[in-house]
Amino acid sequence: KIPTKADFIGSSNSEEQDQCSKCRIVPKRLNQKKFCKRDHAVQMVVVSREMVDGWAKYKIVVESVFKRGTENLQRGETSLWISPQGVICKCPKLRVGRRYLLLGKNDSDHERDGLMVNPQTVLVEWEDDIMDKVLRFSKKDKLGQCPEITSHRY
Repeated sequence: KIPTKADFIGSSNSEEQDQCSKCRIVPKRLNQKKFCKRDHAVQMVVVSREMVDGWAKYKIVVESVFKRGTENLQRGETSLWISPQGVICKCPKLRVGRRYLLLGKNDSDHERDGLMVNPQTVLVEWEDDIMDKVLRFSKKDKLGQCPEITSHRY
């Protein structure tokens, strides 16, 4: 018998998946408010993935930086970490070789170098028409023309 993915996933894993809520990291639409609420915004490509102590560690290449945040992000290679809960829930689903827009909050972890995916992260698969939108958002953000942010929700 050829083993299938189900053969490697124990019943506890499917029980854990039942605890997963809707993945809000991948929004239906990207807007100025989402852009303004995040500390950094980058265009990235996923190069590889490995598992480290239950965490998914993606090697990414930052191709463009639209918003640096306090982490002073620069172009080049870095890591992107997804927590064990995110791995179990497949939130977000990243594919090696694909390009994404990553909007995030500063969230450093002394044990893990690079960027962290957290509940405030927004990930959108990169499409040709997204560049104009992101450049427009970035320009308004730099000019201080962000919409009023009254809600504490992300």
